[in-house]
Amino acid sequence: MSKEDLKRRVCEAIRARRADIKAVAESVFAEPELGFKETKTSDKIKAEFEKLGLSCETGWGITGVRARMKGKKSKKTVALLGELDAIICRDHPHADPKTGAAHCCGHHVQLANMLAVGMAFKDAGIMDELDGDLMLFAVPAALVAIRAYYVIFNLSLYQREDGSLDWAAILRYSDGGLAIYGAIISSVIVLLIFCKVRKINFLAFADVGVHGLFIGQIIGRWGNFMNVEAYGSATTLPWRMRLWTSATEYIEVHPTFFYESLWNLIGLLLILLVVSKARRFDGENTWFYFLWYGLGRFWIEGLRTDSLYLFNWTIGGQPIRVSQALSLLLAVTAAVMLFYNIKIKKHSRDELLVNQVAAEAAEGTAEADISTAEAGESVPAGQEEPELPQPPETQNGEGGETDGNTH
Repeated sequence: MSKEDLKRRVCEAIRARRADIKAVAESVFAEPELGFKETKTSDKIKAEFEKLGLSCETGWGITGVRARMKGKKSKKTVALLGELDAIICRDHPHADPKTGAAHCCGHHVQLANMLAVGMAFKDAGIMDELDGDLMLFAVPAALVAIRAYYVIFNLSLYQREDGSLDWAAILRYSDGGLAIYGAIISSVIVLLIFCKVRKINFLAFADVGVHGLFIGQIIGRWGNFMNVEAYGSATTLPWRMRLWTSATEYIEVHPTFFYESLWNLIGLLLILLVVSKARRFDGENTWFYFLWYGLGRFWIEGLRTDSLYLFNWTIGGQPIRVSQALSLLLAVTAAVMLFYNIKIKKHSRDELLVNQVAAEAAEGTAEADISTAEAGESVPAGQEEPELPQPPETQNGEGGETDGNTH
């Protein structure tokens, strides 16, 4: 069956299930729960998995639940994630009156999309055509790390007068305060642990994931525009952005959200069209990402008016912007690693993990072809071809000599 046929069957199955998909989204939306407390939501997803005839594994990260859909061959596994948690947003019209939790970030839609894929693949019999498995994974509390990074460097905002932490304020995401570096740092830590446990080359794996970081930041920065945040200082440049501070007054500032979105778009194009095509060693994409993003974020952060600062530390009497310092550190480290691996420690493309796997697969295929050919040439016992009779010859005399004519 062709890819187009598979896509058509999936789309038809999704359309047939649209009422079920919508019902799941509405049910999750109606009962929002905070991170690591999503017991009702987890039970709802588990029930949907069971309706599809899938066995579930629960308790992942306390409330996480997952189910595996088996393909005709389990060579690889692709995971599709949905996030269980809501966030505190007491002003939301559908917020939980007790906890203030609300699905104002779209996780209920994300979960419904995940289940829509499972329903469609099951109904259309797609798994029987795939050489791999599909893992449907509902995960808890997806925003912990990006919130933690912000809180750590703004700790005074979340402390009471006696110095104790105000956990209600920390969990009140609706007040703002998320940082992309928190997501990057936590992703690296989790990926390191995963690769260690699964014995996978970390840098080879990371080379695949940095494309997603670029894409996420290209799109995500436009959320800053919608929220009227993450803008820069005043400017008179032709591409300045106008912000209204009242009904009659405005300021014109650097559109730093746009600078970063555009910078990441250029980085994505470079990694797709140049870096990946000439990749010489595992980790080259990753180090390029940290070099490119670090350089861009370093100068863009210097234009912003909402930077996080490194406690009360200063250099030359100036406070240290956390993200600017981290960006510089990443860019310098990445530049050193790229220089070392390109100029000093010469690499061959044959060393790339993807090429090693391809070579092993090709070698296995060649050996299988040879074995098949040898098996085809051998003749089972008892099935040997009968020996053909020799043509008769005319004897000449007792010495057995022929008369020179073959009859």
